[in-house]
Amino acid sequence: MSDRKGEPLMKTTLLLAGMIAIGLCLAVHTTQAQKTGDTVVLEAATAAAYMVPVCSTTQAVDAVIRALADDDNDAIAALAALGKVYAVDVGTKAKVLGVRGQYGTYVQIRILDGEFKGRRGYVVPTCISR
Repeated sequence: MSDRKGEPLMKTTLLLAGMIAIGLCLAVHTTQAQKTGDTVVLEAATAAAYMVPVCSTTQAVDAVIRALADDDNDAIAALAALGKVYAVDVGTKAKVLGVRGQYGTYVQIRILDGEFKGRRGYVVPTCISR
């Protein structure tokens, strides 16, 4: 017979440890990946993707992440129709204008070439390569 009194504490401890590990990974990735003024190349978050979503605000980044997690294409289409997200080709060059969020969750960029040259927006760090 197991003692269930300690289970909630153990679950909470494991959850907190997981959150700290994720935060550390984000912080390490961000400090190594980009700095303000760097010229970078936008890359797809997955091997199958050929476009990179660029968002007009950090809130739009969060909305796109939620929509992708929920497999909600209608939400992404609605954001695009409002001009809150646009897609650029993988390999597009950009200049890093800043990194925002407690763990560098958002990277502000200016597009340097292609159809959206000169436009500013936000991407997640995993969409950046040197």
